[in-house]
Amino acid sequence: MTNTTYLNLKKPGDDDFYNIQDHNDNADLIDAELKSIHDQRGAANGLATLDASGKLVQKPTPVDIGAVPTARTVNQKPLSSDITLTAADVEAFSAVAGQDLKTALETLTTQSLSLKQDLTNEDLDTMKASGMYIQNYTASAATDLHYPVKAAGCLLVIGYTAKAYQYYMCQNDSSIWARRFNSRDWCAWEQLYPTVTSGSNDKGTWVKYPDGTMICYGVKAFSGSLEPGDDETGTKAIIQQIDFPQSFKDTGYVVNAATNLDGGYSAYLGRSPDRYNDFTALLFIMTDSRQTSASGDIRWQAIGRWK
Repeated sequence: MTNTTYLNLKKPGDDDFYNIQDHNDNADLIDAELKSIHDQRGAANGLATLDASGKLVQKPTPVDIGAVPTARTVNQKPLSSDITLTAADVEAFSAVAGQDLKTALETLTTQSLSLKQDLTNEDLDTMKASGMYIQNYTASAATDLHYPVKAAGCLLVIGYTAKAYQYYMCQNDSSIWARRFNSRDWCAWEQLYPTVTSGSNDKGTWVKYPDGTMICYGVKAFSGSLEPGDDETGTKAIIQQIDFPQSFKDTGYVVNAATNLDGGYSAYLGRSPDRYNDFTALLFIMTDSRQTSASGDIRWQAIGRWK
């Protein structure tokens, strides 16, 4: 005789005689097991039961499984069915409004005064988009590319519709220049700082003022033969050409000059009317007929306009 694995029921062998007691013992074990199962129906940690419709009686609640109850809502929409939210439901931009915002931000970025790029060989006449641009090399700041001066620096552009304004700040001397575009052409560069500029060369010295006034001055040494005048008073003359260190806008300048002659002779000066950016010093010297030459210097000053 053998026994079953779980309930230990008796299993007579082929050679065993039938024993009613073995049968009853097996029945008692099965009955006890079925009673245990019956007692667990609907009990805690026991067996679930079905109702008349075949559904579980002991259904877990949303709290039991940590679920969100269907009574809860999202933006006043219950969770009992699928939820569709619009941009208005969550106060978000619509696709159209979002694209409009993206376009506006791109336009703002384009028109902002942020640093845009380093300049290379761009013609400044073409630079009308708002922004800051850096020219790192003096050699690249060519005047034929419409730079105000040949100097490295920073270009600030303010562009609006058909108008544009440019400001150029030089790196070395800190000078500031400005010009504007009036829908058709660029005006000439004007120096904003420093307000007064000056310089000199082998012809003399100049001072330029923002209002367009320019003063040039210098000293020129001379020597030469005296030529007789037209009258018989003993007047003789030396003609000297004096060039200005900077060109005047026109011939509307005024020249003052004084001479320092050996022998202390007096002299008078005048400007030749056919000269444009220079003048002729006519030295009329009162002397006797024996004086054949003279030397000294001319101290001159001219006032006019450079623009």
